[in-house]
Order: sequence, then C-alpha cells, then structure tokens
Amino acid sequence: MNIAQNTNQIAYLVMKLEDIGRSIWENVMLAEIERAMQLMQEFTMTAAQLLDLLSVMQETKSFNKEQVLIFMQIISFMERAMLDMDYIFLADLIKYEITPMLDSWYRVLNMEPVI
Repeated sequence: MNIAQNTNQIAYLVMKLEDIGRSIWENVMLAEIERAMQLMQEFTMTAAQLLDLLSVMQETKSFNKEQVLIFMQIISFMERAMLDMDYIFLADLIKYEITPMLDSWYRVLNMEPVI
C-alpha cells in the first residue's frame, strides 16, 4: 500500500473505532453489558489493525510514537476495565480519552470529526 492508501485505511479505521466506541458507551449506559463486551472485542480487533498501519506511518502525517504508545495504553486500560467489570471506567475512557484522540487523528488526516 502507498501512503495515500494507508492514510485512507487509517481514516476508515479511526471512523470505525469511533463508531464502535460510541456504541460501547451507549450500551454501558443502558446496562447492556453483554453487548458492550461483544463490541469491545470488535474494538480491540479494529484497534490492532490500526496499530499495524500506524507502525508503518508513525512519522507520517504527524502520527508519532508517543501518540501510538498512549493509544495502546488506553486500550490496555479499557481491556482491564472490562475484565474488572468496571463499566463506568470503560465508558469514561471511551468518552474522555479515546474519542478526543480519534477526533484529533481525524484532523491530522484532514478529515472532519464525527460528532
């Protein structure tokens, strides 16, 4: 894949993660924990795909190693929250950590953030 294709794929995955994250948050707020756990699995798989692409693009389009490491740390916190059944913490991570990060990545990719 060339840089333009990678950028488009990253933009797609960022949008998908934001949609899944929003759905996880909504399901947690509605106490639909089983569905939130299913979505968390999808979120984790999509995040792994994104991380693979970001490793190729780390210094391109302002994606740097620090941003990727922070993203990975938040994902690990999300996974831990699911294991600990701390769904409020999970929802907070999505709303206050992941969503702003994904929005900033949209801007870096010259895309409009999804609200």
